[in-house]
Amino acid sequence: PDPPISPDDWETIFDQLLSLWSRSYRPGQTALIKATSDCSNLIAPALTARPGSRAVLMYVSLESYLATMIVDGAPRPDIEGHAKTRLGDLLGFLDDPDGAGLNHPGPAHRVVISWLSGVACLHHARIALADRVMTLDFDAFLQNSRAGLRAAAQFLGLPDDDDAITGAIEGPVMRTYAKAPDHPYTPASRSAQLAENYARSSGLVDEGLRWAEELISRQGSLQEVVERFPIRRPSETGTG
Repeated sequence: PDPPISPDDWETIFDQLLSLWSRSYRPGQTALIKATSDCSNLIAPALTARPGSRAVLMYVSLESYLATMIVDGAPRPDIEGHAKTRLGDLLGFLDDPDGAGLNHPGPAHRVVISWLSGVACLHHARIALADRVMTLDFDAFLQNSRAGLRAAAQFLGLPDDDDAITGAIEGPVMRTYAKAPDHPYTPASRSAQLAENYARSSGLVDEGLRWAEELISRQGSLQEVVERFPIRRPSETGTG
């Protein structure tokens, strides 16, 4: 209602940033932008402004998200810091915002709201730009990283030969924590951490899952979202 810059200034700044992000440094290179989850609302504007670009929309199940974002009975600061804006985003996706019962959400509810607002945004981008976006379930990807990397590389027009895929899987990226590369972290480490978090906060995780299912049952617009972005983690024996 009271934007800090005008729409024209926004368009100018956004175009300049896209140009900077699109830089490459050698012939044949593809510029790859790793966007934070808070930029989901920019998927359509970015791809529309750059018709030759594509996007991989990566997500986790609500079950994993709850186990990640609730630690020792309280949501992580990311949830609290974005609670108001993500609630506003989610209300915009609902068939009946007034009947959603979101006026005073509890800790688990705020995590659910954050997840639902994010995947709803991905869902709408997928519909609007179907041939230019690829969805990637991160839980399933870790169960079969080779197939996931090959599919993503083919979609983005990047090398997908066996040596490139093997190098990526066996290299440091899959063995360290992305936000702290000096910290060892593997798919097994992540799985163990999720199990520990769930054990500590199982009551809130289960409460969040039940509440999400109740909310989704009352909102048709969310039912089609979770058909593509499931609430529960894939089976450990599956490949996604």
